[in-house]
Amino acid sequence: MLGQLAEIIKKMIQGFIESYEEEPSSTTIQKRREDIKVGERNDLISVIKQKHIEKNAPWEEVNFFGIRYDPIQTEKDTFNDFIGVATDKECYLFDGTTKPGWHYIKNGNKGGAANLCVGYHRNIWQVDIHGRGKAAEHMALCQLGNKVTVWRDVDKTGKYNPETSIKMEGWYGINLHRASINNSTLIGLWGAGCQVVANAKEFGKLLDVTLNSEKYKQNKKAKFSYMLFDNSEIRL
Repeated sequence: MLGQLAEIIKKMIQGFIESYEEEPSSTTIQKRREDIKVGERNDLISVIKQKHIEKNAPWEEVNFFGIRYDPIQTEKDTFNDFIGVATDKECYLFDGTTKPGWHYIKNGNKGGAANLCVGYHRNIWQVDIHGRGKAAEHMALCQLGNKVTVWRDVDKTGKYNPETSIKMEGWYGINLHRASINNSTLIGLWGAGCQVVANAKEFGKLLDVTLNSEKYKQNKKAKFSYMLFDNSEIRL
C-alpha cells in the first residue's frame, strides 16, 4: 500500500516538474509581458552592455536593440515584443514588434514573410525616410548600410520551422520605424518584417537619442547597428 502511494506521489511530482519546464505559451508570455515597465529603463544599461560583450559586439555611443519576447506571431496581430535604445547614460524600452504582422504572414512575399534573425546586425541602418512618397512617410532608421539575415516563413504560420524556414542574407528593407501617428494597438499593415515601435511619441524619443548623438551630428550618413535578443537572454 505504501509502495503504491509512493509511486503515485512520484508521478505527481514528475508531472509538476515537466509542466513547469514546458515552454510557456504565447498567452502566458503575454500575461507576463503586461507587467513589464516600458519607457525609461536605465537599469538595463549594464545588462545590454554585458550582452554585447558576451557576443563580441562593439558597444557604441548609440545601441539599438530588440527583444523578441514572444517568438510566435498569431492572428491577434499584437505588438508583443520590445524595441529599445541604450547609451552609457540612458536606456529606453518600448512596445513594438520584431516580427511581421499577420497580414503579411498570410498575404505577403510568396516565399514567406521576412523575419529578422536573432543576433547582431552590424551597421545596417542610416537615418533616412521610411515610406518615402507615401502618406505615412517619416524619418526613421532605414536599411541602407548593410545586409541583414532573415528567415522566411514559408509555412505562413508566424512560427519558425527548422525544417522549412529558409534563412537568407540580403537587402530586404528591414527598417526601424513607428506605426500610426495615432498610435496603434494592432500591427496591421505597419509591419512586413521591419522593427516597429507601436507608439509614435516613444519612437520620437528613440529618434531624439539618435539625432542628438555625436556620431550622427558628425556624419549624417553614419551607420547604426542592431542587436536582436530572444526572450531568454534579457530578464525584464
